[in-house]
Amino acid sequence: MTRREAREQALSMIFEMNFNDNSVDEMVDNALIFRDESVDEYAVQIAQQVRLHWEDNLSAVEQYSKKWKANRLPKVSLAILMLAITEIAYVKDAPVGGGQVPAQRQRDAGVLVACDMCFHKKNLISGWIANTL
Repeated sequence: MTRREAREQALSMIFEMNFNDNSVDEMVDNALIFRDESVDEYAVQIAQQVRLHWEDNLSAVEQYSKKWKANRLPKVSLAILMLAITEIAYVKDAPVGGGQVPAQRQRDAGVLVACDMCFHKKNLISGWIANTL
C-alpha cells in the first residue's frame, strides 16, 4: 500500500473520531469485519497518534486559526488538519524536507501552514489536499 493510500485510511479513521470514542483497534476491527478491508500499519500509527494528542492538536488549531473555533470547522477539514499536524509533529518516519527541526517548532509550523491553507487561501486547499494525501 502506498503512503497516500495509508493516509486516506488514516483520514477515514480520524474523521470517525469526530463522532465516537472508539479506540483505533476497534476501528481497525470494524474495517475488517464490516468492509473486509485490512488497514495499513502506517494508517494505524497516525490514527493512534491523533487519538493520543487530540486535545493538544485541537487547542493548537484554535490558537492559530483566525475567526474559527474548532467545533465550528467542517469535520473533514478538522480531520485533515489533525492528520497533517500529527504527521508533522509526532510521526517519526514521516518524510520531511530540510534538516532536523525540534518537534514543537515542527508542530507550530505545521499548524500555521495547515490553518492558513484551509481558512485563508481557499483556492489553494484542493491542491494542498491532493499533494498531502
